[in-house]
Amino acid sequence: MILLRIALAFSVVYESFTYLTRTSTVSNPMLWESVALLLALALFFGFLTPIVAAATAVSYVALGLSQLLPWDAHQLGEGLPSLELATFAIALALLGPGAYSLDARFFGRREIIIPSARRGRSEN
Repeated sequence: MILLRIALAFSVVYESFTYLTRTSTVSNPMLWESVALLLALALFFGFLTPIVAAATAVSYVALGLSQLLPWDAHQLGEGLPSLELATFAIALALLGPGAYSLDARFFGRREIIIPSARRGRSEN
């Protein structure tokens, strides 16, 4: 879990800065950089991981689809890394923060107890 969180946090920072330096159509780049840094810090430390990872996944899906829409021959594969990172963010949102995170420290670790199957009535 911790490696997935750290890798996704560094990818958020890297992709946001490369996207902002590549395009000049962003209206307020400092706002987007600060949001990306906040998301990356929350992912790195494991704070509100399911919510932050879901927000990251939504932003990466939007970014990936916006890069796939032009349908130019030279831009055909540019949205795929963003969609791949969205898949990692969805996996992190579904798996949770893990043992080494602020969520585990603040909210406690979750333990899933699977009850044993009920036996048939003939085995009384």
